Amino acid sequence: MPRASVLYTLMCAFSFTLCLSATYAQYTIIDLGAITANGQSRGYAINNKGEVAGWSDGRAFFWTQGVMIDLGTLGGANSEARAVNDAGQVVGWSDTLQARHAFIWRDLNGNRRADPGEMVDLRPIPTTWQGRAYGINNAEHVVGWATVNPDGVYHAFRWSYNPAAGGIGSTSATSAAIRTKSALPTPSTIAVRWWAVPERRGAVALSARSRTVPSTR
Repeated sequence: MPRASVLYTLMCAFSFTLCLSATYAQYTIIDLGAITANGQSRGYAINNKGEVAGWSDGRAFFWTQGVMIDLGTLGGANSEARAVNDAGQVVGWSDTLQARHAFIWRDLNGNRRADPGEMVDLRPIPTTWQGRAYGINNAEHVVGWATVNPDGVYHAFRWSYNPAAGGIGSTSATSAAIRTKSALPTPSTIAVRWWAVPERRGAVALSARSRTVPSTR
């Protein structure tokens, strides 16, 4: 191989190494710790502020400004945070005394602790059915799934809200009964959209609309 080609190859390799070094030098690894002294943790989501949501020692956590906040549960044993938006609103799932439900949480008073009323149950109807939340955007739309019949069939959902009525995640927000006059049709032939509608000042109710769709089977 000509000397010029060898020199060119070496220069390219050296330049590539420098680029890699510069790229890696921009990042540092931060150990977020765990809720308990010798515990374990997993991070599942991060927002544009660098705040993290995840799981540690059986509980959902929100990490902000160097503090890992144990979000607690909805009365059951375990919980897990799966997403966080830029407002610091966290969604995930939590065990209740009856089932596992989706939740939304926010540090309403800014004390970097999980206080009573900050974790809101986005419960399905009836409350013995299951639900999970896996994502939230900066418009506070929540996505996940919830069971839609006693057989455990589940559908994707999107929860949204009316800010003028307090909104999902406010201390006064509730997720009330689905307003339908009759039972939903067979799960294989419906599409369900969930949204929040104001019922009274400071309260939000979850509603559902169903429509028959052609079978894909």
